[in-house]
Parts: sequence; structure tokens; C-alpha cells
Amino acid sequence: HNTLSNMSKRKRNNDEEEIEKLNPRKKQKTNPKKILTKKTKIKKVTKKKVVAKKKLVVSKNKKTTASNNNKNNNQNKGKGKKSVGSKKNKKQKQEEEEAEAEAEEEEVEEEEVEEEEVENNNDEEEEEEEEELWEGWKQIYLVGTEWENYDSVYDINWDFSHLEEDLQSDGELSKLGNTPYIYGVTEPQLLILDKKTRQSKVILVPVIIVVNSSIPPPSTVSITSIMRTEEEIIPMKKLKMDWLPFYVKSKNAWKNRPASKNLKPSAMILQCSQRRTALSRVPTMRKKDFEYAIPYIWIPKYDQGKSYDTVVHVVHSVGGIGLNYEYDWKFDEYDEFIPDLLKGYELPDKHFDEIKEFIETTVNDKKSEIRAERAARKKKIEETPQEVRDELDRLECFKYYPKNDIEGLAKVNFINRYYGKATKIN
Repeated sequence: HNTLSNMSKRKRNNDEEEIEKLNPRKKQKTNPKKILTKKTKIKKVTKKKVVAKKKLVVSKNKKTTASNNNKNNNQNKGKGKKSVGSKKNKKQKQEEEEAEAEAEEEEVEEEEVEEEEVENNNDEEEEEEEEELWEGWKQIYLVGTEWENYDSVYDINWDFSHLEEDLQSDGELSKLGNTPYIYGVTEPQLLILDKKTRQSKVILVPVIIVVNSSIPPPSTVSITSIMRTEEEIIPMKKLKMDWLPFYVKSKNAWKNRPASKNLKPSAMILQCSQRRTALSRVPTMRKKDFEYAIPYIWIPKYDQGKSYDTVVHVVHSVGGIGLNYEYDWKFDEYDEFIPDLLKGYELPDKHFDEIKEFIETTVNDKKSEIRAERAARKKKIEETPQEVRDELDRLECFKYYPKNDIEGLAKVNFINRYYGKATKIN
């Protein structure tokens, strides 16, 4: 019996060595497209062990059975049938018990592998859900953002999943009945990104504006800045901007196009085709137009109640000295303002009438501009049909801020001087 046991052990060791030679553990090459996690590697190695063990058990059982049968035949030659039969039954029973025990062990290991595989799949799905956020909003042009700071907006993984949901076929924006027009802006805010260190930093926060109206907003922008005395209304295409259709098919289908040309777009988004590489050849003032651009629209209810500034900026020279000051014709009086001005510039009183003449000329010019603007506005209102004016006055704007949990993120309803205030903040 001891001899049999030793022989069986030696054969088992030889079998294991043969299996190791047939199944060498090669270092797995890393595929950059499918990088395996630690848990996935453990799962694959465990499967290999189970397969190798099954092969070992089958080989061992075959060899052990053959060896035992040969030895039993040699030792039992000449003995009675009863003795041979009892020994064979005993050996077969022992082999069956060993095979059953090994089979049970294999089943337990297979179950553990399957459970580990399911657990790994669940972990991977959870990680994907946590890391992958909707990036469709990045296709929307952020009007008025400086080119040198544009890319820094995407340093933070902003969450606009609520906008994605509202744009779906069963979303809130789809239920409004009108095709939404969407553009983006940025708002500089002082945010605390690290709650432990409490360090604050000025961040350009992307904000998405959704316009809901039966009348599409115009394809024009207003160029305004401190350096410009007047606003300039120009077509969007002059700055390579345009409204482009957006078709929703799924949560990851921002760039997908419809199978049918007759399919109504789910939204129109503002995009800019200006290439960054060509900006170095664009004149500085032309480049600044992108930064000073504001989406323009005429809304009667905001236009009718427009107030005008009564302050004029006066620049001229008196007695060889250059004067630069502001005069408010509503609150300032010549008899008080001009003496104080002369005293401040150390000028004699004889220049009183000269200064007064400059101020009166500037004020009259400004009042003439206001009268002409009011007349043009009145004419525009009269020429616009009442139903169109009513639709423009009913225009709604929805303002979408990112859902990220960042301390200091403020939300305001003001959009700009043309679109006024948002109907709703999301």
C-alpha cells in the first residue's frame, strides 16, 4: 500500500511538471485599448488554474486507474475469485470517493470564479457610470469667452446631465412645442475646489442658455466694449458662427445625423467654425470681436421701457490744457460745475463761457442721438405686426448651470441686456 502511495505521488508530481511545461505562465501583453483591472487579472488567472487542475485530475485518475489495475492483475494471479473481486471493489470505491471529493472542490472553485466575475462586471459598470459624463454640451459655442482661456473651461469635468435629459424625446424641452435654440456663455466665479485646504480660485463656469420661442432668434450678434462708443450689430457668419441642427437619438448621439432628412431637429445649437491655428493671422481687433460678442435679439417689452444715460463725456482743451470730464445734464448746474472744474485745473475764470459752450454742444449732440433712436424704435414697433410682438414678448429663456457639487457656485437669472432675465434656472 505504501509503495502504491509513493508511486502515485511521484506520478502526480511528474504530471504537474508536464502541465507546467505545456501551460507556461507568459506575461500578458498590455493592450492600450483594453487595459485590465487588477480584479480582472485575478479572475483570468483563477480560470487558468481551474482548467489546469481539471486536466491534472483527469490525467491522474486515468494513470492511477491503469496502474492499479495492472498491479492488481499481477498480484492476484492464481488467487480465488472472491479475493480478487473484494480487492477490486475496495479500490474502485476508494477511487470513486477521491474523484467525487475532487469534483466537489472543482465545483466550489468554479462558483467562486463566477461570483468574482459578476462582482468585477458590477464594479466596472459602477466605475463607468461615475466617470463618464455627457459631453454633448461641449459642442455648444461659449460666446464671449477669450480664446486664450477657452480650453481651460474643460479642465473640470462639468456635469450637464440634466440638460441631456431635458433634450431627450420625452424631456421637458421637447414638451414645449418649439425647437429650442441653445448657446453658451461663461461666468467667472471664485470657487473652492478643495474642501480640505479651502483654497479658492477664479474659474470660468460654463452656462448654457436655452431659448424657447415660436420665432427663431436672429442670426446676429452685438459687438460692445468700453473702447467702442456705440454697439455694432453684425451677422453671426461674419464671425463664423451659425445655428446648426442637433438630432437626439440617444444619450451619446450629439453628432449623429437623422436617417431621414425630414426629421425635425431636437434643437438648434450655436457653433463657431473659427480654427484656432488661424487665430495668429487674425488682426487683434478682429480677434477681440469674438470676446465682445453678445447674442442679439429685439424684444419689444424690454425696448419700450429703455432708459437713457444723461451723462456725457466731454474732451477738449482750454488755454493749452487738455480737459477730460463727465457732465450730467440732469443733476449738474453750470454755475456750480464749471467753477469747480476751473479750480481743479487751475484755470482763470475767463474760460467759463468757453467751457460752457463745449458742454452745451456735447449735451445737444447726445440728446439728438437719443431722439433719433427713439424715433427708430417707435417706427420698428409700428412696422412689426402685433402677433409677432406678442410672440417675442412671450419668449422664454432657461439657464442651465452645471450640477457639480462645488462650494461657492452662484446662480443668477440675468443673461444679457438683450435677452434680459432667465425664466427658470436649472
